[in-house]
Order: sequence, then structure tokens, then C-alpha cells
Amino acid sequence: TMIEVKHREHLSYVVGYISDLGTFDVVLSMPWLEEHDPDVSWKKRSLTFNSEFCSIQCLEHFK
Repeated sequence: TMIEVKHREHLSYVVGYISDLGTFDVVLSMPWLEEHDPDVSWKKRSLTFNSEFCSIQCLEHFK
């Protein structure tokens, strides 16, 4: 299933699989993480999208 991932100014589309993840909300694949190259704050449990890829591909929808 194609899923629209939208958070604040970030927009991308990913292929999603329905699964019982237990206590996890979502699992991000290594290819997705490598492509988007987010800055990770483990303390805040957050991702910040500052990569060149995101500036061109994901954030352009909000310009």
C-alpha cells in the first residue's frame, strides 16, 4: 500500500505493509533512512529533515 507520510513541512510517499508491530508505531527501513538522512535526537525521540534530498524532494511541496 502506498502511504503518504506528512509531518509539518515534510511530505513523502512510502510503500507500507500492514503488520502487528506490538508497541511500535512504525518501522523505518534502512533505505528510507539513508535516502532522507534525518538528524536523530534520541533524547527528544525526534527526526529533523535537513538533508539535500529532503530539501529537493520532500519539502518542495510546501514552498
